[in-house]
Amino acid sequence: MSLGEITRAAVLAAIAEYDELGQDDFLARYGFERARSCLLIHDGKAYDSKAIVGVAHGFLPGEGALPAGYFSGGEATVGRPLRRLGFTVQVGELTIASLVRLLAKLNVFYAGGLPALYQPILLLWAISRAGRSEPRLVTWETTQDEVSALIECYG
Repeated sequence: MSLGEITRAAVLAAIAEYDELGQDDFLARYGFERARSCLLIHDGKAYDSKAIVGVAHGFLPGEGALPAGYFSGGEATVGRPLRRLGFTVQVGELTIASLVRLLAKLNVFYAGGLPALYQPILLLWAISRAGRSEPRLVTWETTQDEVSALIECYG
């Protein structure tokens, strides 16, 4: 079987084992190194994407975990299949400086010649929720209340 045949259920099973064993024991058990630049992000936690994909292969019917030397890690090999399954993959280190650069490049809607600043404010609000491990999806009413409070407080 190829990496492209890995299922979401198999990835979730590998994540559960990773959580149960902890990063160091999981990586040692299966012979993987820590990820250098490609991380699987699930429920606010970062996982070594190549190791998760290799171990997920073992949760497919009649298959075993793939050894680290069998395939390469990175965006093309493990990032794409994980994204196809609906997972979030972070490539490269996310720092405050890189986040500020990304926000500066954000294409915002303009109304009457002025930028609609609600877009970057909403993005920062969402990032702050993720940083506090709060649920990613909330009602529109919750969003309005929390963002309104931020605007009132910080202008």
